[in-house]
Amino acid sequence: MHTLPRTALVLIALCLTSTLIAQDFSNKGKDFWIGYGNHVRMFTGTPAEKMQLYITSDVATTGQVTIASIGFSQSFTVSPNQITTIDIPRTAALLDDGLYNHGIHVTADKPVVVYSFIYVSAISGATVCLPTSTLGRDYYSVNYTQRSNDPDSYSYFFVIAADTGTTTVEITPAANTKGGKAANAPFLVTLQQGQIYNVLGTISGTSGVDLTGSRIRSLNNGSGCKRIAVFCGSGKVTIGCPGTGTADNLYQEMYPTATWGKKYITVPSLTNSNNIYRIIKSDPAANVTLNGTAIPATAFVNNFYYEFLSSTTNVIESDKPILVAQYFTTQGCDGNTSNGDPEMIYLNPVEQTIAAVTLNSMQPAGININTHFLNVVLKNDAAAISSFKIDGISYNSFNPVPQDNNYTYAQIRTTAGTHNITCDTGFNIIAYGLGNVESYGFSGGMNLKDLYQFISIKNQYSIVDYPATCTDAPFNFSMTFPYMPTKVQWQFGGLYTDELINAPVPDSSFTKNGKQLYLYRLPNTYMGPTPGVYPIKIIANNPTADGCTGEQEIDFDLRVYPKPTAGFAFAGTCLGDTTFFTDQSVTGDNPVIKWSWTFGNGDVSNAKDPFYLYNTAASYTVSLSAITQVGCLTDTVQRVVTINPLPVTAFQTTGPYCAGQNILLQDASTISNGSIATWTWSMGDGQTLTKTSSATFNYVYPATGSYTINLTAESDKGCSNKATPRTIAITAQPKAGFVLPENCLSDPYSTFTDTSTIADGTQASFQYKWNFGDPNAAAANNRATVKNPQHKYTATGNYNVSLLVTSNNGCADSVKQVFTINGTTPQSVFTFDDGNSVCSNKMGTFTNNSTVDFGNIIRLEIYWDYGNDPTNKTIDDDPAAGKKYSAQYPVLYSPDKKDYLVQVVAYSGQTCLSTSAKTFTVKAIPELQFNPIDPVCADVAPFQITQASVLNGLSGNGIYSGKGVSQSGIFSAAIATAGIDSIQYVFTAANNCVNSIKQAVLVYPLPIVNAGADSYLLEGNFLTLPATASGNTLSYVWTPATALSNSTILQPQASPTDDITYKLTATSVEGCKASDDIAIKVLKALHIPNAFSPNGDGIHDRWEIKYLNTYPGATVEVFNRYGQLVYRSAGYSQSWDGTFNGNPLPVGTYYYIINPRNGRSQLSGYVDIIR
Repeated sequence: MHTLPRTALVLIALCLTSTLIAQDFSNKGKDFWIGYGNHVRMFTGTPAEKMQLYITSDVATTGQVTIASIGFSQSFTVSPNQITTIDIPRTAALLDDGLYNHGIHVTADKPVVVYSFIYVSAISGATVCLPTSTLGRDYYSVNYTQRSNDPDSYSYFFVIAADTGTTTVEITPAANTKGGKAANAPFLVTLQQGQIYNVLGTISGTSGVDLTGSRIRSLNNGSGCKRIAVFCGSGKVTIGCPGTGTADNLYQEMYPTATWGKKYITVPSLTNSNNIYRIIKSDPAANVTLNGTAIPATAFVNNFYYEFLSSTTNVIESDKPILVAQYFTTQGCDGNTSNGDPEMIYLNPVEQTIAAVTLNSMQPAGININTHFLNVVLKNDAAAISSFKIDGISYNSFNPVPQDNNYTYAQIRTTAGTHNITCDTGFNIIAYGLGNVESYGFSGGMNLKDLYQFISIKNQYSIVDYPATCTDAPFNFSMTFPYMPTKVQWQFGGLYTDELINAPVPDSSFTKNGKQLYLYRLPNTYMGPTPGVYPIKIIANNPTADGCTGEQEIDFDLRVYPKPTAGFAFAGTCLGDTTFFTDQSVTGDNPVIKWSWTFGNGDVSNAKDPFYLYNTAASYTVSLSAITQVGCLTDTVQRVVTINPLPVTAFQTTGPYCAGQNILLQDASTISNGSIATWTWSMGDGQTLTKTSSATFNYVYPATGSYTINLTAESDKGCSNKATPRTIAITAQPKAGFVLPENCLSDPYSTFTDTSTIADGTQASFQYKWNFGDPNAAAANNRATVKNPQHKYTATGNYNVSLLVTSNNGCADSVKQVFTINGTTPQSVFTFDDGNSVCSNKMGTFTNNSTVDFGNIIRLEIYWDYGNDPTNKTIDDDPAAGKKYSAQYPVLYSPDKKDYLVQVVAYSGQTCLSTSAKTFTVKAIPELQFNPIDPVCADVAPFQITQASVLNGLSGNGIYSGKGVSQSGIFSAAIATAGIDSIQYVFTAANNCVNSIKQAVLVYPLPIVNAGADSYLLEGNFLTLPATASGNTLSYVWTPATALSNSTILQPQASPTDDITYKLTATSVEGCKASDDIAIKVLKALHIPNAFSPNGDGIHDRWEIKYLNTYPGATVEVFNRYGQLVYRSAGYSQSWDGTFNGNPLPVGTYYYIINPRNGRSQLSGYVDIIR
């Protein structure tokens, strides 16, 4: 069942309905009459139902809600697109059949939308309310078969008098009423403005009559037919199930019969597609078809409605006006398996469509509705479908209606919240939401224009069908009637001269939906007054016997819009560009329908926002005038549009076109009028440069390739033009390079090795230009053009050698290096860093101190054992003074030392060298052995490690280190703790050579043992010893084994007869042991004497209870024969001496209660005091 919260309306539609009188034909208005409809909780159960009004608008406004009969009045304020909630007192409820004065009157300063909501728990119903200006005089009630799961659930309708004065209403109930009115028997009621007549159908238990087909109409009582509002529904009803199932109330305001149409298209709900439909015909002679098949007249219940179940789209047509109602079923009924509950929606005919609507599908608090939907019917027109939008976003997933391909439909899943739906073409729409036994549903928006009686405003250009014009616009009045009046009065309220026409003659007549209509025009042409809304009244004498004979008053508002003002903007004023014109005419709520443009050269357009291409640069006077939908003309507005010339864009480039090299770019652009403001260079490599001057500039392409350069010049007027693009090829740039030789003056010549490269691999085509920088050489000998030249220098010194390399594409690169001719006398010098000896487990290191008389030492050759192995050498081609060199000699244990001859050769050129040599001593190191250490338990006593030794007999001193070991080798397992640790032995020999060795030691953990807490045991019982232990594969031994069930398990049973202490020893698989004790105190059976003689003779002077003192917490209580407590003790360390408060007790029998506790039962009995 659906419910709505106090603060949120399930559906708000800002464009829904309208009426008999042609206004804007919607449910927005400034005056409403509403009633507090019937609800089952008015008769049965608690809590009571409530009623609220939800008021909203697209503008800010204020208003008043009044119920005069109960003295209720409440002002309200509405913010744009927000909801204001008004609580209606329950004293306004229509509790029974009959007359009430409780009309709810809503007035507002500006148009609002009003919803009425009656609810309690999950029994709720809501309706959109119709403004008074849209009400009619003839209605039918549309309800449903009345079955419920509650008694006192009535089918109902009620009528409200909306006009001042007396309103006569004829009611013809379709079934017997609770108030005693017979079915199909008309009766009259007389109402004053705001009075309500409520009609309830009869019931029997949880079922009742269906009032569908009841007619309610206003009759002429001498002052014309008055407007009435009609609401109908059910106090609670179930739909679709054979039984009752869940049920809900229905509450809807009816639409006037004059607004019904002849063609309807139905679309099922998206998830529960099995819907029930009722086709209602007001004229029994109507011929109705369902999907092209005629429905027999006999199929209509009471010749009024036809009901069917369908899960697909349907096309329903008639030759006379009909209404179609769509019903959602009770959850789980008629084959529907998804969530939902009863709802009733009146569908819109295709004749009554809308083009824009605002819906607010909200998620009410505290209910189960969690899915929201829209069903839309639209003409099958590509332009219409493409213009359909939801919240500004196009939606075009429409499907053709199978029964009529002229129409399409869509079932749209949407979200909670406000939604704006627009289309260039009118459409029909319903909105609904479903949840677990919850639902809501409304007609999303419709026109309610009276199709047979309406006012018309006509001028040369108007296209609207409601009475509107503009200030200073000429127009004509006309009126269409469904009868030929004998007299017509036009009353303009002082706006124009009133007109009285006796025996008027129609200007024309025509047939619509089977009715003959007559058109009457006023001969005068009127001019629109100042903007505003002007009430106009037509009083017509109706001679026909249709219940409204005599004078009939027809009210309408003439809406006058301000005269529109034409205006436009334009963009695109460059020759060759399209100029786009945008209409900016100010017309308020009165849209433009026709535009007249002239472009200053004889060409014209009627488009809203035209575009035009001028072919000559010049100034043009462009004009615009417009006509609005109500036929109002703007004055013509003119603007000068100047079309500006384009620059003539050109440029030049200058190479070389080599990667990484500067290219010169030079602008050559001109313009005939104005100046060039910006130059935009597209370099063809993804880079764009924008410059504000034509200055020549350089550009570098870092990579080879083909690049297309273009230039766009833009004038000070924003007109731009591109030059003819130019493609250039960027070739590889060579990378010059060469390797310097290393020479001394004595060398025969110096050879320079070229290492130049180029990315494209064309280095074989290089051209070379060498300069040796030798001032002592002749010019011809100082240069070379070969790849790897040779040159003989005649003096030591530093020379600047350069190379220029040129590729086959003309790209060049150069490089210059300083070349040194070294002296001829190098000196090989080196020193050992550690003296002349080193331990064999350390590196032998020396420092180079070689020199040359000029230049540099270019290479060192180091022979580490020249006397025995001259192949063991190190070559350094980049030596330096102070540079260190190291070598690892073989480890030596014996003999005590070994000498090596180290020789160093220093070169200053290929033929200039010097040699030096020194003896280097390598000393033996201790050869150590560390045998394995046996694993030990964590509680072993500290012991001396003896497994480490020196094998090669070197004298010296050794120390130990590691967790739990002293330097002298005493190992403590308790300090080391359980686990594997590493012990290191370091031995320092007398020659200061040191060596070390490590060995692992494993310490086993001790078992963890807990024999349990000391315990008490009653003599003759047994105790399971509560021991716990952990460790590696433990074995157990209890000692002594006395009175144990098993002395080798963890928890044996013990049954000692005397106090005893047991010791538990646990042994791990590694042999590690741990133990713990538990003491057991045996509580022996008590020996209670039945008499004692406290006479001071030293024999039985006290009541001695053997063993009681061993029971912790034992209590003793003794009572005299009167039940008085004479002795009490906790524990019995001191036996009773037969006194009470220090006074001897008399001889006699006393009752005792002894509670030994500790598992032994309470004891009681008698003890005698004798003397």
